[in-house]
Amino acid sequence: GTQPNQALTAAGGTTTIADLRTILIRRKSVVNNSIIEREIDLLTPLQNGTTPSELNLRDGDAIIVRKLEVGNTTDYDRQLVARSNLAQQQISVRVLSYPNGTIGNLTLANGSTFIDALTAISPNPDDADLDSIALIRFDPEQGKAVTQKLDGEKLLKGDVSQNVPLQDEDVIVVGRSLIAKISAALSVVTRPFNDFLGFRRFFEEIPELF
Repeated sequence: GTQPNQALTAAGGTTTIADLRTILIRRKSVVNNSIIEREIDLLTPLQNGTTPSELNLRDGDAIIVRKLEVGNTTDYDRQLVARSNLAQQQISVRVLSYPNGTIGNLTLANGSTFIDALTAISPNPDDADLDSIALIRFDPEQGKAVTQKLDGEKLLKGDVSQNVPLQDEDVIVVGRSLIAKISAALSVVTRPFNDFLGFRRFFEEIPELF
C-alpha cells in the first residue's frame, strides 16, 4: 500500500514550516467508527539514511502535518528536509533590483542557495551594487521580517560564507539605495506580520511605495 512519505510527495511536498517529526495519521475504525490516531517521525529516517517505518494508508485516512512550533526548531535541519523528496520541489524567491526597479520572481529548486539565485538574476555588474545585497525573510518566531546583508562580489570570488540557503518566499534586494528604502518602509509598518501572507502582501505592494 501507499506509505505516508509517498502520499506527501504525491501531494506536492511539505512547506518550510512543516514539522516532519510528528506526522499524524488519522483513520476511522471499521469496527465502531471511532477515530484512531498514530504519530510517525519522518525526520529521523532522513537524518539516519534509513527507511521510515511502514504504515500502509487506507482509503479515507487523513495525514496531518503540524506546523513547526516557536522555539522548537533548534535541532531541526531545514536544509536536509529541503533537499529531500518530502519537501515541495520548488521555491519562489522575489527579487527587487535597480536601476530599472525590476521586481520579479525566481522559481528555484528547493535546497537552492544564494549563488543559484545570483546566477539566475544575472545582474549587470556595471549597474548593480553586487557588494550590497539584502536577503529578507519572514521569521514566524519573531513575527517580523529579518534582514541579512550579503556581498555578491565576495561570493563570486569564492567566499562561501555568503552562500546561504534560500527558503520559499525569501526576498532578495539588490542595491544600497533600494535596501535603504525597503528598510525604511519596513520600519514604519504599523503592525507586525502575522504570517507569510502579510509578508508577501507587503512586497506585492512595494511598487506603490516608491
